[in-house]
Formats: sequence, C-alpha cells, structure tokens
Amino acid sequence: MNIYNIHPQTGEYLNTGIADESPLEPGEYLIPAYATAIAPPSVLANQKAVFDGDAWSVLADFRGLVFYLADGSKHIITELGVSPPVGSTPTPPPAPAPSIEEVRAAMVCSSWQMRRAMTQTALRADVESAIAAADQDTKDMWEYATTFQRTHPIVAALAASMNKTDAEIDALFALALSITE
Repeated sequence: MNIYNIHPQTGEYLNTGIADESPLEPGEYLIPAYATAIAPPSVLANQKAVFDGDAWSVLADFRGLVFYLADGSKHIITELGVSPPVGSTPTPPPAPAPSIEEVRAAMVCSSWQMRRAMTQTALRADVESAIAAADQDTKDMWEYATTFQRTHPIVAALAASMNKTDAEIDALFALALSITE
C-alpha cells in the first residue's frame, strides 16, 4: 500500500513510500506520522500539493523566486501559497539611462585621440593659440597629460575661453573616443 509523506510544518507533499504491514493485524497497514494514504492531486509548475490533515489542496509555490514591481523594487517570495504581485515580472527593469553628467564623466580619451580629433575638426590651431595665451597649468596639461577628461576644469575653462558650447565639446570628445587607429 502506498503512503504519501508530507512536510511536518508546511504539509506539502514530499514523496511516496510503501506502508509496512502491521505485525499485530495482518492485512492492516501502518501509516506513520506526517503521512497519509490519500493520494495527492497532480500539480503544475509552481504549485505544491498540501495536506491539511483531512484533504489535499493545491497552493502556489513561488518560494525563492524574485519578481520586480512596477516601481523597479525587488520582491522575493518566501512563503508557500503566495503568488507573485499583480503586474510584477521576473525580469529586472532596464537600468535608467545615464545622466549627461555620467556620460561626460566617462569621456576620457588619450592625448593622441584628442589631438587627432582636433586636427580632423580644424580646431587644433585655435586650441593651441588659446593654450599659448593660458596659464602654466593649462600649458602643462596640454604638453604632458596622457589623457584628457571631459569633466576636467581646465577643459571647461579652455572651452569657455574659445566660446565653445557643451554640445561642441561633447561632440569633440565623442569623435576623439571613436578614433582607434
């Protein structure tokens, strides 16, 4: 005779076993604690058969799964019988687009890339003239820097002295970063 073992706390179906025949009553079978002779119902994915002591029921089982709410917050299901929140998805929301400040902070190119970009846009002579009239820190940066950072204060000051807009400087750095050979 088959018996159906259940979890002592949740009542969920664990596995099927074979009942032992009673040594005192031939033809009678012993059903141990946390088992029943009543067969559990069939279940689908993310479901568990649960025995309440009298009958089986089918409960949702999403324990351990992560769902994301509309506001992007993470929701982890930890209990049997709890379904995912309405409108949630197992796929995390896309990362927000970077801010212009984050984009600019990532714009770092080699001095060679910057000089090539300036040459291609016919800005190099004007930049070198502006640098010649600038303070020593600006001259040293132009001569000795191995990289140029879009957010560096000297870059901003040099751009302002040449009446260049943020969009023009962004485009110059984008061009510089696209140069690979």
